[in-house]
Amino acid sequence: MPNLRFAFVATSGTVTHNAPDITAGQETLFLNWLWAHYAPRDANGVELPRNTANEVQAFRNYATALWRGTRANVQNWKLEQDRAAIVAPTIPEA
Repeated sequence: MPNLRFAFVATSGTVTHNAPDITAGQETLFLNWLWAHYAPRDANGVELPRNTANEVQAFRNYATALWRGTRANVQNWKLEQDRAAIVAPTIPEA
């Protein structure tokens, strides 16, 4: 059955996770959505023809966008952690 597989390759090893299996119809729906949002384009912004190689590139474009969103979330979380760790300065009493 088709599914999405995520892999995290870390210095300590690789962790993979399979999303739930999807039906052939769900796979088709996903590929159509993927193409509608992440189809590769040429230098002039014209969508390339849909074929297997370009669908693979559309998936790569999707994965890049997914990473960018995750990266932004991690950076925001880190900023919140840093802000929470800042100790307010004490004002000496007069």
